[in-house]
Amino acid sequence: RVLILVKLLQFFVAKGSSSSGRMTNMAALSVRRRRQQQRPSSRKPHYCARASLQDNDDDDDDSDENEIEHKADVYAQQPLIAAYDYLQKDAVEWIKKAQEPAHISVLAEDHERIIDARPPHVQLLACEEEYCQLLQKKEHRLAIHSLVTRVSLLRLVYGRLHIRVARALVTVGRAYFELLNYHKQALDHGRRVQDMYTKLKASRKEHHLRNHELMELSTSALLLIGQALVETGNPIEGEQALTRSLHLLTKLKQHKGHKTDEEEVPNEQVLTKCPGKIDDTRVVQNSHIRSIVEEEIRLRTYLCKAFLAQDKSQEALKEAAHLKALANSNRTRIDSGLAITSYCTLAWVSSDPADKISFMETACNMATEGGKDLNIVVQCQRQLAEAHAAAGNLEVADEFLRNALRILGDDFSQFSDAILSTQESRARILVRLQRHGEAVNMLEDLKRQVEEYYGILSKRTANVNHFLGSIFLSLGDATKAIQCFEQRLHTLIHTRGSSHRLTQETKALLESLRV
Repeated sequence: RVLILVKLLQFFVAKGSSSSGRMTNMAALSVRRRRQQQRPSSRKPHYCARASLQDNDDDDDDSDENEIEHKADVYAQQPLIAAYDYLQKDAVEWIKKAQEPAHISVLAEDHERIIDARPPHVQLLACEEEYCQLLQKKEHRLAIHSLVTRVSLLRLVYGRLHIRVARALVTVGRAYFELLNYHKQALDHGRRVQDMYTKLKASRKEHHLRNHELMELSTSALLLIGQALVETGNPIEGEQALTRSLHLLTKLKQHKGHKTDEEEVPNEQVLTKCPGKIDDTRVVQNSHIRSIVEEEIRLRTYLCKAFLAQDKSQEALKEAAHLKALANSNRTRIDSGLAITSYCTLAWVSSDPADKISFMETACNMATEGGKDLNIVVQCQRQLAEAHAAAGNLEVADEFLRNALRILGDDFSQFSDAILSTQESRARILVRLQRHGEAVNMLEDLKRQVEEYYGILSKRTANVNHFLGSIFLSLGDATKAIQCFEQRLHTLIHTRGSSHRLTQETKALLESLRV
């Protein structure tokens, strides 16, 4: 009996302790729920991209905002969305319906900002449309800002480690490289994509990725890295990255069964330029002949530049032969800017003056007919003039340079670098034509304009003084040459410092002239 009583007591004690634990957990849960109910209902969604639009006090609009916020929370809880095609159609419907501010905005917690409450995939479509509009207006900095916002939205929709995010980073890096000439930012984005490629390759089965998809990603990342390295003065590492990228691209062509020009049917979605939906696949997913050919032209163009920077003339000529065949057979089908770059590179590599002129004439015609930016048109005409000068056609070269200066006018606000480069090229031609007085007058007038626009202590003023002093030196007028070099030295000390290489070289030149 005693044992039975002891067992019963142990049972009731154990049951009481477990029930008290459950009561404690339920009490804590009820406290948390009461606290959540006491919090304000209008909270800032963590995925909102930017402030927009205005507030409204109508009851119907408030209900719409609550419904949209609820949908936004639902989408925020789905970091990986597979049905992207459905989302694109849904986003278009959202854009059509969202005509009123209340349909796409909610008030933030601080009641000072209006934030975009549309689901992330809807914001993605709006962001892509905004990018294309800014690109048409040539507002490149704002356009790249839209691309950066798009990367953030893709991370929210698909997760931080996703191949779509990596492709979007390649797009941003190429925009930095081609629109703003920001080579260091492009290099940084290329390396980030290569790091993502390593992680995605390690978890390929988890992300349901195929080998050729990863190969495509690495091809474009290495190409971007190689381009940036060549432009930042590191041709050896740039050549290594470009060679690896070309090796992967060759494998991709074999995998996809690269067809001939007659067999291939153009894909309008790939061929369509902005305005339109941003297509990262045109940059990365080389599923069409155009994207494959464009990537190969980029690769061989910068391989030529890397070889020339290392004085590997034979390797450069070999790559130039492949580049020439690609450019000639696909001139009308690839991007005109890329075609112009390839022909300028061919002219740079070629040692035959007639070939140089032929390549640059093709580039000039494409720039003029394609309605390219005036900077590109003038750059092509200047290089064509230099090709004619190398062939001994000095009068023809002077005519091209004068035509380029007429196009630019005196608009230093937009074309300052182009004006300076063209004026200096023309001064060299005039010196070779023994028209020294005309060259001096032109450069003195240019110096006055640059000093009025940029000031005396400007790097551009220092460059004009250096070139003008060199002409005076060639004419035997040491006094005026020393005066120009002294002004250059004064500017370099203030802009670059007394220990800079150019400052030291100018000091040494002045000392030799004063002896």
